[in-house]
Amino acid sequence: MWWVQALSLDAILLLMFSWARRRQIIYGGGVLVFLLIIFGVPFIVKKISGPSCSDGKKNGIEEEIDCGGACPRLCRDESWALSIVWQRVFREGGGVASALLYGENFYKTGGVFDAQYYVKVYDTAGVLIAEKETIGSILPGSSFAIFAPNFYAGERVPVRAIFEQRAPFEWRQDVPKASTIRTESIQLSTTPQTRVEAVLFNSGEKTLKARAAAILYNANGNAIGASETTASLRGGARVPISFFWRAPFSETPVRAEIISSVSAMEAQ
Repeated sequence: MWWVQALSLDAILLLMFSWARRRQIIYGGGVLVFLLIIFGVPFIVKKISGPSCSDGKKNGIEEEIDCGGACPRLCRDESWALSIVWQRVFREGGGVASALLYGENFYKTGGVFDAQYYVKVYDTAGVLIAEKETIGSILPGSSFAIFAPNFYAGERVPVRAIFEQRAPFEWRQDVPKASTIRTESIQLSTTPQTRVEAVLFNSGEKTLKARAAAILYNANGNAIGASETTASLRGGARVPISFFWRAPFSETPVRAEIISSVSAMEAQ
């Protein structure tokens, strides 16, 4: 029966070879599927989704690369639409000062989330006291305020502030309008210290990060102080905000104005 044993051995070897082959096929197929998932799926998704505003190409209805058309970023610089109404420095006691730029954006469909400015503060002799960078937001078709806190002046008297645009602005058409973030119930009190309280209301649906600058005015309508705070608001939410000043004013503030803006839209 040697031939039966030989046949059985051949069958076993054939079976072992077949299993090794199948295992190679299984492993190879698994590697192929893995590579298809890693490299093929993004390619297919990209092809299906079509042009985007971040693919580094001018496609779709874009005016230029990744801007214009339906893209959030505008292709042109609309700084022509900005008007500086005034820029001032405020003494806050303890040798510290702050500065604020008050402006108007006449461009009704575009704004800036991060407007970078370089601020310089000068004394009565026109000598530079301090300088720093600051950042603010400019909403479409509305007033805006760029606040720069904590300039150390020491014994010198700061009298003038100059705001210089630090870099070209990234103008965007997805910056919310001023009506999206509103200020309600503004209350000014001067005793025992100057304080302003208000409520920020997000009338939109998306969560946003807001800035709010409070400006104090005297009886003649001149700005005599400013401060800023930030808040995060869910869609439809109201958040109380407060402003304080560390030292009394030489003139009594009689009115407070709050300019609110949006610094970013949070991911949903």
